[in-house]
Amino acid sequence: MGAAAFLMAEIIGVPYAAIALAALIPGLLYVLALMIAVWLEAGRLNLARDTSAGLHLLKDVLIRRGYLLLPLLGLIGFLAMGCTPARAAVMRMVVALVISPWRAETRVGLVALALVCRDTLMATLPIVVAVAAAGVVIGVLNLTGLALMLSGLIVDVAGGSLFGLLALTALVSFFLGMGLPTSAAYLLLAVLVAPALTRMGMEPIVAHMFIFYYGLVSAITPPVALAACAAASISGGDANKTAVEAVRLGFVKLLVPFLFATMPGLLMVGTATEITLSAAMAAVGVGGFDALAFGGWWLYGDAVGGRAAGAGRRLGAGHLAQSGHGQRTADHRRPPCRAGAGRRA
Repeated sequence: MGAAAFLMAEIIGVPYAAIALAALIPGLLYVLALMIAVWLEAGRLNLARDTSAGLHLLKDVLIRRGYLLLPLLGLIGFLAMGCTPARAAVMRMVVALVISPWRAETRVGLVALALVCRDTLMATLPIVVAVAAAGVVIGVLNLTGLALMLSGLIVDVAGGSLFGLLALTALVSFFLGMGLPTSAAYLLLAVLVAPALTRMGMEPIVAHMFIFYYGLVSAITPPVALAACAAASISGGDANKTAVEAVRLGFVKLLVPFLFATMPGLLMVGTATEITLSAAMAAVGVGGFDALAFGGWWLYGDAVGGRAAGAGRRLGAGHLAQSGHGQRTADHRRPPCRAGAGRRA
């Protein structure tokens, strides 16, 4: 979620830990969908599993550079202890400076530190400009009343139907979020679209998570698909085909918002029983839709079953070939019938 998580915490008025906890189950569902998709594709392409190289590489990297994870773990710990985001970031920088001299290759001198500060500043400039521009747009919309008019229009067109309201909200969020950075897209949608959902009695955190998901989905869907275009430029593939494949892999991003809009337990809203049942039902649904999207369950069976079926077909073909060869051999060894023998019999 990046910086948008902190913005959401400020707008809704809840701690950052509540936002991070609410995003946990949807994030795990996305990882589950990716794992199932990769497993099915590997089975379809008959790819073998790497049982040694990956683990050895991970082990070597953790032994040599594992201590560099301490600042990240420290940031999470500081936020969990209730520190403000700014204080947690400063303390995380202190931890990074303390552990950097542990190895010569990661030691940071004054020149390197100045270059890091410069690169960080240059990286944050586009975000600052985008958020500032979004703030100007939001101010104009609030002063003119267009924000309330848009949310009211969405509610009126939906006509009291929850599914219609969600569909309209998703469509508007998709178009308004096209090409915008994460923080700017969320700020714009939080003012324009989220009030339509809260007016229908939806929990604020559910409404804001819904618009957040659909405001960023344009990164992988045509016609914008900025993330897919970036991936295509790295891989050397076709941008449109990469975008289509990104939609297949990331379809859970389109499905999960409707799930937690109807089952708020996915966002840790409700009792423990409701949260558990919602997570279980969503996991089953995501797995089933993923199997349909990659065509493995109905046509070929699962990855293991597909391989077993292929092996069975090969063995069966070999058995038939041997049987045919044996039959031909038996026919060859059988003595020929004499003419008229059948009539005499």
